[in-house]
Amino acid sequence: MEPTLCNTSTSLASALDALRASDILILDCEGDNLGKQGGTLSIITLHIPSSNQTYLIDVLRLSSADLRPVYHLLESPSVTKIVFDGRMDYSALYHEKAVDMQNVLDMQIADVRSRIVRGEDQEDQFSRLKGFLHWPEIIGQPDSYRKVQRLNGLKACAKEHEVEVDGLTDVMVTHSAWMARPLPEQYIQYAITDARLIDILYDEFKRCGYIDGVLSQQSMRYITLWKSRQPRMQDTHLAHPLLPLGVLENPEYYICRTCNTCQRELSQDDFSKTGWRIAQKRVCWVCLAVTKRENMQRDWDREAYDYHSDDVGFESWRSEGEFGYDDWDSD
Repeated sequence: MEPTLCNTSTSLASALDALRASDILILDCEGDNLGKQGGTLSIITLHIPSSNQTYLIDVLRLSSADLRPVYHLLESPSVTKIVFDGRMDYSALYHEKAVDMQNVLDMQIADVRSRIVRGEDQEDQFSRLKGFLHWPEIIGQPDSYRKVQRLNGLKACAKEHEVEVDGLTDVMVTHSAWMARPLPEQYIQYAITDARLIDILYDEFKRCGYIDGVLSQQSMRYITLWKSRQPRMQDTHLAHPLLPLGVLENPEYYICRTCNTCQRELSQDDFSKTGWRIAQKRVCWVCLAVTKRENMQRDWDREAYDYHSDDVGFESWRSEGEFGYDDWDSD
């Protein structure tokens, strides 16, 4: 079905009739620096699985009064919202619009949980870290990485689980262009594709038995990571593809201490013995891995700079992905 762009009170009122009739909604948000301090929410995509209808809610064109019924659905505990990496969606809604989204299932977390069910062992887990860290580093210090899980992005997750969307094409977007009006057609298609992929993953994960009550609790811990403090533009160390600790296990069941880097309350198992004992060295396993990656990248950059006599040659060589650099954004 063709998507509906809701950018007037009338078009939104019509969409709300259909949205209120569904107890499950696929949610995906788009914007410029979405979820970060100074960022702007632009589009809320809501997809109804039962009717395969997609609505693009234009946050920039609609008033707060117009949007309040949409926000009520997002806050409703009786409506299940299905997301994929909902951290920045939640951050944007909460910090910009004072919307405290409830009853969320995050398919990125379901994907991580499914790995054990699918027979993945620790060697497989470590193999996923290749490209982020050197393999000798990982196998040389296995205890440092036994709790470090690398996340899949949406398209990589769909590929791994062998699910497809008919007519799916890769669309390149510039996040600042989400502020343009009228919204470019390729951006509309991008939003629709993401929502459809999330929907198909949800169906597949239900069929495989990956969806349960525990996932709901884990998903809420995950998406609300930035509830107490919204990430800043300069917090580049937070943009990594690793699952934060304290999501799969409930930290409330344990004595916790604060990681000096991510500032999160985590259990003893999330730190080295030294880190747990000594406050100045209290850095969790994930933050240690990210720091190791940053140090490796600085070493690579320094070696490359020393080797190449001109900056143009260096930048051209680096942009080709010589070291397997990726966009660490998970979506």
